Amino acid sequence: MTLSNEQSALLALVDRAYAAQNAWIASLSDAERELVGTPERWSAKDMLAHVTFWQQVMIDRLNMVGRGETPTLFGDFQPVNERVFAERNALPWQQVLDEAAAAYAAASEHVRTFDTATLTERDRFAWNHNEPLVSNVLSNSYWHPLEHAARFSIERGDSAGAIALMDDAIVNQAALAVFPHDRATALFNLACLYATNGLPAQALALLPESLALRPDLIEWSKQDSDLDSIRDTPEFQDFIGK
Repeated sequence: MTLSNEQSALLALVDRAYAAQNAWIASLSDAERELVGTPERWSAKDMLAHVTFWQQVMIDRLNMVGRGETPTLFGDFQPVNERVFAERNALPWQQVLDEAAAAYAAASEHVRTFDTATLTERDRFAWNHNEPLVSNVLSNSYWHPLEHAARFSIERGDSAGAIALMDDAIVNQAALAVFPHDRATALFNLACLYATNGLPAQALALLPESLALRPDLIEWSKQDSDLDSIRDTPEFQDFIGK
C-alpha cells in the first residue's frame, strides 16, 4: 500500500511518541515501577494506563467512523479520569504494557487504512466539532504520551530532560509541519505545560509561532489560566499586541 505524504508523516509522529513512551518506561527505577499511585499523585503505571485509555477511546471512535456510525464525545473529562484511575490502579504492569502496545498498533493501522481525505478534511465530522480525524490521532497518540513523559521528568526534578524531550518531539519535529493547525496546538499546549511548571522562558519562546499559525488562539491565550504566570510579562503583552 502506497501511503500519502500525510499518512507517512502521521505514522512517523505516532512512532516517535511510542518510542519516547517506551524509553520513558525503560528509564523507570524499580521503586518507580512498584509505586502505588493515589488519586492525588499518580504513579508511572497510572499515567500509562490513563494515556492508553484515551487512545482506546480514540480507536473505538475511529472504528465507528469506519462503520459509518456517529461517535459521541464525553462532556467533563475529570469524572472519566477519576473512574479510569480507580478501575486501572491495581492492574499488573504487564497488562498495562500489553494494552499500550495494542493501542499503538491499532492507531497505526487506522492511519494506514483510512484514506487521506477522511483523515485530514476539516468540517467533515460534526460530532468532532468539525475537526479532522488527524487531530484526534495526534492528540491521543502523539501529544498525550509525550506530555505525561515530560510531566514525569519535571516531577523527578529533571526539567532539562523534559525540555530536551519536548523540543525534539514537538519544536524540532519536521513531520509535524505537515499539519500546521496541529503543530500550533501542540506548541500552545507545550507553552501551557512549561508555564504551569516554572519554565516561563520556554513557554514564551513557543507562543509567537503557535499564535501565528492559529490566530484563533490569541483570544483564548488572554484567558487561559495555564498562562497566568506569564500573561503580565512584557514579552507576552508585546506579541499579543502585535
